[in-house]
Amino acid sequence: MEFDLEHKNKLQRLAGVQHLLSGKWVAREQLVSLLQLVIRSDDRVCLEGNNQKQAQFLAQALAQLDPEQTNNLHIVQSALSLPEHIRVFEKGLANRVDFCYSSGQGARLAQLAASGKITIGGIHTY
Repeated sequence: MEFDLEHKNKLQRLAGVQHLLSGKWVAREQLVSLLQLVIRSDDRVCLEGNNQKQAQFLAQALAQLDPEQTNNLHIVQSALSLPEHIRVFEKGLANRVDFCYSSGQGARLAQLAASGKITIGGIHTY
């Protein structure tokens, strides 16, 4: 029995994107490609809410992934505050969420939950 499967999986994913990197940096135009290679179906993804300046940039990139290649993601984030945060569920990239606050996206979130496109795993308080 291997005790380090998750670590080996991480190293394999990182090795698969080395051609897109310049040191620790990835060019803006390569971000979606990098995410498509690193994030796999059924992964748990922790995404910035609205409290960081890169939140919208990362959410927009995640929403551009191909749902045929990447789906059934479990999103964990503080706030579902941007339209892109909901778009990942509408596109079929993600189907489960744990969060604290849904801000102006509450109505869209409720519609997705009512239609069965999203499972709300937990609503946590600060």
